Amino acid sequence: MDGSTEALTDDGWKRHDELRSGDRILAICPDSKNITWESIREIYGHYGVTEVVHWKNSHGFNVVSSPGQHWLAAHRDRNGYTQFEAAARLRTTTSLSSSNKQLITGGGFSQAFAPKPSYEDALVELVGWVITEGHYQKQRALTGVLVAQSSKANPQKTERIRQLKVHFARQGATATENPNATNGMINFYFGAGIGNVIREVAPDKQITPRFIRALTLQQAESLYQTILDGDGHRTKPRSHDGYNRTVSTENFIQKDPGRIDGYQMLAAMLGKRTCAKPHTVNPGIFNTVTYHRPMTTARHLKDARIPHSGVLWSPRTEMGTWLARRDGGTFWTGELGDIP
Repeated sequence: MDGSTEALTDDGWKRHDELRSGDRILAICPDSKNITWESIREIYGHYGVTEVVHWKNSHGFNVVSSPGQHWLAAHRDRNGYTQFEAAARLRTTTSLSSSNKQLITGGGFSQAFAPKPSYEDALVELVGWVITEGHYQKQRALTGVLVAQSSKANPQKTERIRQLKVHFARQGATATENPNATNGMINFYFGAGIGNVIREVAPDKQITPRFIRALTLQQAESLYQTILDGDGHRTKPRSHDGYNRTVSTENFIQKDPGRIDGYQMLAAMLGKRTCAKPHTVNPGIFNTVTYHRPMTTARHLKDARIPHSGVLWSPRTEMGTWLARRDGGTFWTGELGDIP
C-alpha cells in the first residue's frame, strides 16, 4: 500500500510511520472470517520509484498497491457461485486484475470486542445519544450533559431517551427533562451521578478506542445503531422493473474528524465496510457510508498502471491480513508481495 494508507490498531488509525512491531491491528481469518486483533510481526516497506496499480470504484474503494499486493479472493464453487463463508485464498493484484474474482473487502464475524461488559447497556445507548444529539455544559464546576430531541418530529426517539432518564434517576443520578411547549423540543439533563461518567468514557463527545474495545458485541451493535438514529439515515435499494438500482446503505453525517474515526473503527470491528465522503451539499460535512456487500468484483474496478515514487508498505501478521483505510474508505487486504 502507498503512504496514504492507514491501518486500524486497537488504539485507532495509524500511518506506516506510526506503527511498531508488536502493535495490535485488526485482521480477518481467511478460513473462518473471524475478526480479531493480531500483533504485527514486522513492517515491510519499500522506498523508490516503481509501477503500481490504482484500483477505484464508485463505492468507496480507492487504493494504490504494488502488483504483488495480496488480497482475499472468495471461494467459487463448481456451479460458479461465490461462497463468502468458505475458505478464501490470498491472491496478488496482478492475478486478480480484470478478472471475475470476488475480493473480500468487508464483512466477517467479529471476535474483537470484550467477552464481558464493563458498562451497562443503558450507559452505552446514552453515550450514543450524547455523541449525536447532546452537548456538555462548559462551566468547569458543572458536570451536566444535555440531550435535545423533538417530541413532535421524533416521538419514538424521545421516548427512548426518556426511558434512559428514568433508569438513571432510579439509580440515584440527577436526570430530568424540560419540555418547550412552543416547539416541542425536550432538553434532557443528566447531572450528578451520571454526567461525569459520560464525560469520562466519551471526552469531548469522542468515540474513543478504549471505550469501543470495552464493549461487548451486542453493545457495539447497539451503539452503532443509536449513532445512526441520532446523526444518520438508512437507505433501501431502489428498483425498477424488478432490478435493483442501488445497494442498501447506512449514512452517518458528521463534521468532526475524531468522531468519524471512532465511528469507522466501531464499524470495522463489526465487519462493516465504510467510506467517509465529503457531503455533496454542505461543505465541511462528511457522509460516512456503510456498504453491506462484503465483496467487490475485480473486473468492476477501474484499473490503471501508474508510476509511483515513495513508500510501499504493509504490516505482517500471523493471519496475513489487515484492515486498511485510504481516501476515507476501509477494506480488508493482505501483505505486500515482491516489488518489481
